[in-house]
Amino acid sequence: MRLSRIESLAAAAVLEDCSDELDVLGLTVALRADKQRGPARAKEKVRLTNLRRDCQSISQQVLKLSSELEEKQSFSSLLAVLEEVKQEREAEEMKRQAKAELRQRITTLQRQQAEVQQRISTLKMVQIQLTEEREVHEKSVKFLQNRQEELQLLQQRWQRRTVQMLQEKKLEVATVCCKRTLNLDKLSEMRRKIREMERVVMEDREEQEKLRQQQREARAATKVQEWWRGCMARRGLGSFKKADDKKGEKKKRKKKKEVMKKK
Repeated sequence: MRLSRIESLAAAAVLEDCSDELDVLGLTVALRADKQRGPARAKEKVRLTNLRRDCQSISQQVLKLSSELEEKQSFSSLLAVLEEVKQEREAEEMKRQAKAELRQRITTLQRQQAEVQQRISTLKMVQIQLTEEREVHEKSVKFLQNRQEELQLLQQRWQRRTVQMLQEKKLEVATVCCKRTLNLDKLSEMRRKIREMERVVMEDREEQEKLRQQQREARAATKVQEWWRGCMARRGLGSFKKADDKKGEKKKRKKKKEVMKKK
C-alpha cells in the first residue's frame, strides 16, 4: 500500500517526534536504573534496563519506518517488523508450551516413580504378610485337625444318643397318635352335638319369627278393623245407621216433652 507524498511526509514527521520522545523516555529510564542500588532493587533495575532496550529498539524501527515513508511512501518495513514480532511470539509460545509439556512429563515421571516405589513397598509388605499368614495357616491346620478328631468322637456319641432319642420319640408319637384318635372321636361327637343344637336353635328362631309375624299381622288387622268401624260410624253406614236413627227419634221426643212442659 502506497501513500501520497504529503501523507508520507506528515506520517514521517509524526514518527520522528515519536522517536525523539522514545529517546527521551529511554534516557529517563536509564537514569532511574542507575539510581537503583542494593540487592533489594536488583529486580527493578533489570526491569528498567529491559525497558530502555525496548525503547531503543522501537525508536530504531520508528526511524526506519520514517525514512521509508519519506523515500518510498510505503510502510512495508512495519509489516516485516510485525511479521517478525509475530514469529517471535509464536516461537516464545512454542517454547512455553514445550517447557510446560516438559514440566508435565517430569511431574508424570515423578508420580510414576512414586507409584513404583509405593508398589515395591506394598509388595514387601505383602511378602511379610504372606509369611505371617503361612505360619498362621500351618497353626490353623494343626488346630483344625485336632478339632476334627474331637468332633468325630463327639459325633459318634451324638449318633448313639440320637438313636436312643428316636426310639423314645417313636413311643411318644405312638402315644400321642392314640390320644389324638380319641380326641378326634370326642371332637366329632361334640361337633355332631353342636350341629344338633344349632338346628334346634334355628328351628326355635324360625318359630319365634313366625309367632312375631302372626302377632304383627293380628295387630295390623285389628287397626284396620278399628279404622273401618270408625269410618262406618262417622258416616252412619251399615249397622251404625239404625243406632243413629234411634238417637234422632229420642232427641225429637225430648224436644216435644220440653215444649209441652213450657206450654
